[in-house]
Amino acid sequence: MNWATVLNFFSSNYFGKFRKKKNEPNWAVLESILDFSIRNKEYYRLALIDPSCHQTGAQRHSNQKDNDRLEFLGDSVIGAIVSKYLYLKYPDSLVGPMSEKKARIVSREIGDSIAKRIGIDKVLIKNKNNPLAKDALGNALEAIVGAIFLDKGFEQAERFVRQKMISIFEEINQENPDLGINFKNKLLEWGLKEKIEIDFRLVHHNPGPHCTFVSRVYVDGVALGEGKSSTKKGSEQMAAKHALAVLRKKSAPPSSTN
Repeated sequence: MNWATVLNFFSSNYFGKFRKKKNEPNWAVLESILDFSIRNKEYYRLALIDPSCHQTGAQRHSNQKDNDRLEFLGDSVIGAIVSKYLYLKYPDSLVGPMSEKKARIVSREIGDSIAKRIGIDKVLIKNKNNPLAKDALGNALEAIVGAIFLDKGFEQAERFVRQKMISIFEEINQENPDLGINFKNKLLEWGLKEKIEIDFRLVHHNPGPHCTFVSRVYVDGVALGEGKSSTKKGSEQMAAKHALAVLRKKSAPPSSTN
């Protein structure tokens, strides 16, 4: 008996199937999240593979199997649906406030929170040790919307976004009105309008497993806010938030739109 042939047979037929099953999404859980029956599983299988599964720093290839392209599609679909929703809900609103509201709904922080709440973390395939996995939940949410669009069309995608994303956003907005607001952009826009220089400076960085960043923002040369976070971006957001609060007491940059 040729044992090499036998081993090859079991590797390709038995163990190969086992490996596929191991990385297979739990379809029952996913369909309970979606609230409809899936027609083409391939779209959703791809939507649930985060790019972090690939080697860190490796060059991307067109045949790389992950949800990056579906995320690109889903982002555009969500943008169109949210824009339509806001246009119809606020018939007398100017474009500025609607744009701010849209920016919050589609923000990474809101997307991550929604994805966690509806259970995408239970079906997502990612490498948590890869830095690319940081935004995996929000990216997967966008990719799933892209998959729904391809599998079921725009109407089903719109139903999902309105029922699962916009409705949960309203809940999150009640609990945490600051989440998803880009305080740094607000401050920079105010500075541009008022012709006042806004300068963000990193004043402290503590690397390592408990990495922290401390940023300070200067408004017309005066330090008005300081923020601390595990990311530089987060520390700048906190510094900008504090500076806006100080300025609001003095006179008034634009107030936050909830």
